[in-house]
Amino acid sequence: MGICLYAPSLALSTVTKLSTWVSMVIMGSICTFYITVGGVKAVVYTDVMQTLLMFIGLIVVIVVCCLDLGGFSNVWAAADEGGRLEFFKLVISFVVMLYVLWLLCFFAGLVAYATYQDCDPITSNRVQKPDQILPYLVMEKLTRLPGMPGVFVAAVYGGVLSSLSSCGNSIACLIWEDFLKDRPYFKKLTDKAATNVVKLISALAGISGIFLGILAGKMGNIIHVTRSVSGSIMGPMQGVFIAGTTMPWVNAKGAVVGFLVSFSYNITVVLGKFIRGGGKPPRLPLSVDGCPENLVNATFASYLTSTSIPNTLVENTSFVETLFDTGGQVDSMQLTTPDPAQTSTGNTVYDISYTLFGASGILITMVVSSIVSLCTKPLAPGEVDERLLSSSSVKIYRLLWQFFKGSKISLPNNQQESEVSLKMISDCSDNKPHPPPNETHLE
Repeated sequence: MGICLYAPSLALSTVTKLSTWVSMVIMGSICTFYITVGGVKAVVYTDVMQTLLMFIGLIVVIVVCCLDLGGFSNVWAAADEGGRLEFFKLVISFVVMLYVLWLLCFFAGLVAYATYQDCDPITSNRVQKPDQILPYLVMEKLTRLPGMPGVFVAAVYGGVLSSLSSCGNSIACLIWEDFLKDRPYFKKLTDKAATNVVKLISALAGISGIFLGILAGKMGNIIHVTRSVSGSIMGPMQGVFIAGTTMPWVNAKGAVVGFLVSFSYNITVVLGKFIRGGGKPPRLPLSVDGCPENLVNATFASYLTSTSIPNTLVENTSFVETLFDTGGQVDSMQLTTPDPAQTSTGNTVYDISYTLFGASGILITMVVSSIVSLCTKPLAPGEVDERLLSSSSVKIYRLLWQFFKGSKISLPNNQQESEVSLKMISDCSDNKPHPPPNETHLE
């Protein structure tokens, strides 16, 4: 929730004079209010409207910028020349791909690159973070169209508020259903009182999201933070699910220990990456040659090197010294390029790419849960309902069990007892004499 709250607040602070934390407090308070008072119905209605705004904002930005750049072909050619198009590249991701929305977001990024291919806003210190490039593009290119910056901000807010409201409402319902509903005190509550408890939990979730959003702003690029945190949490969870469906021998102890070990490892690596850095993707080449400052400097430098300047002017002024070093190159007025982002060196565990946290979490969970289950007491074939397992995994496990145990596998005791009891009931019903049709039994 904190990451969802931080993204639109950063966009709003870019297009307005509000600070990031003020916009986070305002938006978090509004979202907390309507998920607390309105409940699920308010969340559903706002999700529909916010989704429409999200698509409209992205489409408007793409269309207007493409027209300014001369069409779709020019945008595509600029992205291809800059090495921004990679089709045949494997990306291990566990993010649900909403293809239409993701394609719009990706193409908005291509439009931003084509617009600033010769004058990078980050290198020229116009913005401080990559997350601010698209809002900066909107403010620079779309301000001539009345209302367009507002449409873009509404689109960003709509895309994130829908997730934030759904998350807050789901957290409240989850805590109530799984942890509070069956407690002795909460069992006695009326429906109205239970509803008030759920609303209180929703409010607390929204307040905690505000504080987590302020913390997320200090952690770096929002894409890196989102993928790192979600991968470190969802990887172990998916590992437990996969182990439960494909490994019939995994017991409850193994699943719990595997999840805890994998989750602890991922969280340690994520926190270490945020503290010491590492594992960032290499930054692709960027240019500031087309920035207005550099064009003026280059023209002025060309004029100075090709025109004779009177000695009195050189003796009486020092502006030439501020422009040129001893080698005669433009120095102090030219924009400097910051150091490249720290790339992965592969020397420590903290240099693992943030895109691999999900895969590592699944692998560690499956391996540890298998080892712990085999060391304690693995489940025998048939102890778990085979309808919940992969059929091929069950067949392989039965063969392995026969090989190592050296005996034929039989049905578990509870299943045998149920079959015997059903057979006895059937026999009794067949052998029981039927009473005469008109005979009355008094008891």
